[in-house]
Amino acid sequence: MDKFVILINKNSGTVLRLGEEKVRAMLTERLGDRMVSLELLETKDIQTTLHKLAAEKPKGVLVGGGDGTAVCAAEILGPAKVPFAVLPLGTMNLLAQDLGSAVTFEQTLERLETFVGDEIDVGLCNGRMFLCSAVVGFVPESAVVREELREAATIETLARFVGTIHRGLGGEIRHKLHIKRTEAEAPHTLETTSLIISNNAFVKKPSSGAERFLRETLTTGKLGVYSAAPKDIMDGLKIALALWQGDWQEQESIMSFQTPELIVDTPDRNILVSLDGEPVTMELPLKFSVLPKGLPILRMELAA
Repeated sequence: MDKFVILINKNSGTVLRLGEEKVRAMLTERLGDRMVSLELLETKDIQTTLHKLAAEKPKGVLVGGGDGTAVCAAEILGPAKVPFAVLPLGTMNLLAQDLGSAVTFEQTLERLETFVGDEIDVGLCNGRMFLCSAVVGFVPESAVVREELREAATIETLARFVGTIHRGLGGEIRHKLHIKRTEAEAPHTLETTSLIISNNAFVKKPSSGAERFLRETLTTGKLGVYSAAPKDIMDGLKIALALWQGDWQEQESIMSFQTPELIVDTPDRNILVSLDGEPVTMELPLKFSVLPKGLPILRMELAA
């Protein structure tokens, strides 16, 4: 196995939970003879180091963090054709699991055997990269309010957060979107609480709730499009339970299809979009597409 440069986001959830020294010790014990270097860095310093690595072009890089850290690595290392693996140190770790990791960092290190080079599709929204999903509606709106609550935990921000969750679950948050698959196609009007566009479709019937957002492949060249529109609070709670259990795609209020491209528009000038968990205000129309096998990566192979 090649030796690796390892970069860890020191602000990722697992590092904050276990502590920097514990994470460093675990990596050194498991990968010590395979490491060129190991650094735990702030996000801004990770970006600087990734740019340096893009110029140096090492054979392999291991990036530890969540999906946001993975996207940062992809944006910098991808154009330089430097393959990298993702260690699951974030909250969701969706991409890491798609690339072979276990659910947690500890489980992954215990079973880690090797890495295999591969190429995966890249999702694009108005030219911006996403590796997992882009979401319009309830998800980015609730994320903004949640961040406000973290910054100022007052009665007002708590009430706003609870109110947003209640309105989302009850289907009171509604967006009238005009969607079409190509420029030439006539638009279809869709009323939705959440519109999810995934880079390749999610597994239809996962074996467990932990695989609710797992993708069987990242090389179909297609987007998975999902609309959730709960009728009322009871329907919303039913969808939330199904999300936890993993069978959310079977719910009556979920609509889905696959397409290589998607155009989303409204009469508004801008719209809030969550790109791999990061809320971003973007200009309309939103033009989604897939860059087939546009990113070199290292898949993880674990012992059974």
